[in-house]
Amino acid sequence: MSTTHNKLFVDQVYADPSSVTFSVKVKPTTYSEGCTSYPIEPSATDEDLTSFFLKYPMTIDWGDDTISTFDGTKTITVSDFIHYYDTDVEDAEYTVHFYSDSGYLPAFGIKNSTDTSAYPTLHYARFSWTELLSAFPVTRDVATKYIVQNLYCTFYNFRFLTYVPSYFSDNYQQYPTYITQLDSTFAHCERITKIESGAFQYFKGVHTCKKTFYYCTKLNEIAADTFASMLELTSVSNCFATNKSLTYIPPTLFKSQTKLNNFSYTFYTTSITEVPSEFLNHITVEDPYVSHMFESCEHLETVGTNILPPKTHSVAFLFKHCSLLKLNVNPFENLIFIDDWSSTFDGCGIETLPDGLFDKTPSHGADFSYTFQDCTKLKSAAGAFRNIQFGDSDSSTESEFNFKYTFYRCQSLVVSDDIFDDPENPDYENRFKNVDNINFNRTFMTVNYIGTSVGKSPQLYLYQYKDGLGTPSDSTSCFSGHSLNSLEDYDSIPEEWK
Repeated sequence: MSTTHNKLFVDQVYADPSSVTFSVKVKPTTYSEGCTSYPIEPSATDEDLTSFFLKYPMTIDWGDDTISTFDGTKTITVSDFIHYYDTDVEDAEYTVHFYSDSGYLPAFGIKNSTDTSAYPTLHYARFSWTELLSAFPVTRDVATKYIVQNLYCTFYNFRFLTYVPSYFSDNYQQYPTYITQLDSTFAHCERITKIESGAFQYFKGVHTCKKTFYYCTKLNEIAADTFASMLELTSVSNCFATNKSLTYIPPTLFKSQTKLNNFSYTFYTTSITEVPSEFLNHITVEDPYVSHMFESCEHLETVGTNILPPKTHSVAFLFKHCSLLKLNVNPFENLIFIDDWSSTFDGCGIETLPDGLFDKTPSHGADFSYTFQDCTKLKSAAGAFRNIQFGDSDSSTESEFNFKYTFYRCQSLVVSDDIFDDPENPDYENRFKNVDNINFNRTFMTVNYIGTSVGKSPQLYLYQYKDGLGTPSDSTSCFSGHSLNSLEDYDSIPEEWK
């Protein structure tokens, strides 16, 4: 396999057949009487892009009766690839043809790793075509017959691309399983507004779409069948992250996927307003990673039911900083394995909790640290943890529950005495006796209480803990910030809990 001479061209990686033809559309930058020039040029910003050695002869027909010829005997610079079209026509179209009489065409825009086992990667991103009108070529190493499999960063920061066309994958009809990843393929294409239906229909072997459309800030339309052919897809981590114009998720976007297991930051800081019911309920992989999936979606208001894969274990940071989010229904009703709720709703606009939100928490324990931190509009958490089985006397598995900072700075929360148990239960003090470790550090700590009434503490200090001990693993500042204005029994709370 070839070695990398620089980031733009790779020695001895060739196109097969020995010519490449594609169309470009150019826009005049200014209008004047006569004609206007518009450059098609490499976006060379790094020093190692300034020159390279072209080993084989190559001819470029720019489509406007202009020919550039390279004899393959000297070092040339990126300026040799700058071409100006003289036109006064808006959206003028030209067909550009690269060919070589030697039968070997240096792979235009191909980058390959110095790793000799790596497959060549198509990098058109180094050139700023206004719009690619025809499908990109199937390119391969003549010696090894390896077809390009890696589109990593291919169109990265492609400054003038405005959409992903329906024919994008057409040249791979004969090789539907060869493209295995689309990681960062269109990242930072800040002018893309839509992904057309059928754009990836011939990419049936793709495994990962990490950061594929990362920071495509104008993307606002995703075809429902965007991933329909990618049955082997396992990761969409950061796929649409930071796309501020994206407001809608097609309900069937991942309907064809059953192997997806990584959704970290997929829709991070987008402007979506709703997560549809049953969105990922069909995915049956064990313990998929969904943390941060919708973090900082500041326009997200509603979520449907059963939105996650049923074998999800952690929903940590899932809706963190979704400041408008309301929980009108339980989005996790189908989940029975969740043991990590850390920062799930941190900074959300939740006012009340749906019934049964935590009822299916496993008895071996769960992490509720920071779950509702800074939910300043949360008014009630009555009965939130009342139906959890805390520990199991017949189990050999160590149990641990963490309520550190669970309701930290929830300044509107009226604390109630039934959050962990029915206060009328005569056996309430034994609620946690089978739990090996339990933490109440700053659980209800508040700042500037603005609740509408005076609440009552759940009297955690009266409970019996592991081995009959009267204290949990940590209770530091559990009720810090409260007073008789917020808790009617405040004076009865031991100092070590305040």
